[in-house]
Amino acid sequence: MRPIGNLDRTLASLMRLGYRARRRWLRRGVWSSKHPRRLYKYRAVEPGNQQSVDELRDMVVESLLWMSSPEGFNDPADLQATWVIEGSAAELRTRISVLVKELEPALSFKKRERKVLDLMEKPREQLLRGVQVAYTEQRRTFGVCCFARDPRNVLMWSHYANRHEGMCLQYEFARDVPVLARALHVDYLEEAAFQPINWVHAKNMRDAIADTLTRKHKRWEYEGEHRILLDGQAGTYLPVRPEALSGLILGCHATEAVRGTISNLLSEREARGLAPVKLWQAHMDGQTRIHIRAASTAG
Repeated sequence: MRPIGNLDRTLASLMRLGYRARRRWLRRGVWSSKHPRRLYKYRAVEPGNQQSVDELRDMVVESLLWMSSPEGFNDPADLQATWVIEGSAAELRTRISVLVKELEPALSFKKRERKVLDLMEKPREQLLRGVQVAYTEQRRTFGVCCFARDPRNVLMWSHYANRHEGMCLQYEFARDVPVLARALHVDYLEEAAFQPINWVHAKNMRDAIADTLTRKHKRWEYEGEHRILLDGQAGTYLPVRPEALSGLILGCHATEAVRGTISNLLSEREARGLAPVKLWQAHMDGQTRIHIRAASTAG
């Protein structure tokens, strides 16, 4: 995980407080819909599929979070950004100068000016194609880990936990603030809010991608999503403190095979001397509302 300066130092110092003192500090000024006390990951569990079991072991036993590439998102519109190049020649020259200096800092002033002039002479349509290619390529390398903030969402159980046969992992913010504070809330916007990005006036590409990946159409608002974004980390693991995983919630229709798989993983975790994890059971009432109660055993 790349350092982010003063924020990292602040979060690290917060972790030196005792757990209860840390919770009190967070309760006073941090916990909100943007930074909830707990975050959740809905998961399908396929006991007969070794890859599925191994992926779950990574989270439960190895204390790892998988950073996916945005290319694997289930909504293609989640990736889209329309770029334009609009502005005066002077504004365009300033933007190109900044870009050349960022990409080739070792160039002499004279060579850098020559490079800027060469790019200025290209048609804007050609520059725009280059911007779009750069956006697509860099976006592909972003590592993304998605969470939800509500473990009682019927649609989330249906869509992401194999129709209530899977499970939901519960992570507690206060137990690993440096990692979980990076989970940015997603804004859900109407169609009209998705305006083209003017490259001439835009932030750098990294920030523009991060902005794109924390906005979704209003129709996805039920997900209540939060995302950890790490540039260049797609296809890698992000370690999280073992104690941050504070609970596992079994789906309403979890089978005995699913329960047995989870029980085995919890036994592996216990054998390593890791912090205990509470086991919960989801139940659905006659009005399709989810209730969560303590479960005494996975089997």
